[in-house]
Amino acid sequence: MKVKPLCAACTLLTRARELEKLSGLNVEDSLASFRSIAESVGVYLGPDIELSLLATVSFRRLKSIVGVDDVYAEIKKELEPAVREAVETINEKLLRLEGTERFHFALKAAVAGNALDLARPYLDPYIHDATSVSRIELRRNEAAELYNLLHAGKVNVIAYVFDSSLEALYDTLFIKVLRENGATVIGVVKSDTFEDDATIKELKRLGVIDYLDDVIETGSDAASLIVDEVNEEAIKVVNDADAVIVKGAMNHLHFVNNRLGKRVYSLMRVPCKFLAQELGVNLGSYVAVRAI
Repeated sequence: MKVKPLCAACTLLTRARELEKLSGLNVEDSLASFRSIAESVGVYLGPDIELSLLATVSFRRLKSIVGVDDVYAEIKKELEPAVREAVETINEKLLRLEGTERFHFALKAAVAGNALDLARPYLDPYIHDATSVSRIELRRNEAAELYNLLHAGKVNVIAYVFDSSLEALYDTLFIKVLRENGATVIGVVKSDTFEDDATIKELKRLGVIDYLDDVIETGSDAASLIVDEVNEEAIKVVNDADAVIVKGAMNHLHFVNNRLGKRVYSLMRVPCKFLAQELGVNLGSYVAVRAI
């Protein structure tokens, strides 16, 4: 999917919300800062530009303006206790399940976690617990085939590309089940902050790192695995893996456009009408789609 004018506008709307609600700047300084951010986006606008690059350069400009590396730190701190409690209810139910039922419930939990993306402007974040995860209907579920592929020995190594920090707590449930079914799971995570996305520091603080066989840092704060922005090791891990799981719309679009990986599944709550149309679902739908 190519960038449309509204995609750029959506990026700027996200930056505007961050300036108004998270930066601590007054109105006058916020407006001046927004103009600077808009100019940074304008430099890169063009028919072949990646949304991930627009998001990256605009967030970097915001960080440099406000002088704060993690503008989402306080809201994440506020939400974390409720998220941990909700994830525990999901885990309690997961412990009572076996086989394919256990696998599919853990998959739904990981998809549900994407509702915690704090930066998307058209959908409010939502904290799912066991009851609400049970009620989710995946409008597309191509990742269901992973269970059989694992047991057939066709998928041994999975690269897991994280999205938002608190969402990663939901991911631990699915990662645990993937490993139970024979997979080696390698996390791929940013080295520095982009929006509310997970970093290596956050994975360690939240305890998510303990669920992984290995973790590879991208060496960057880029929104996704932009080839010129991230290290070769992260690209190699993704391309060499038998399967790749990517969380969130930004990663989905970047992987589709750049043909990274050879068997890629995108897990997300669909955050915009253009992507919804592309996938044939409604805005806000939960999906686990085969991207490549």
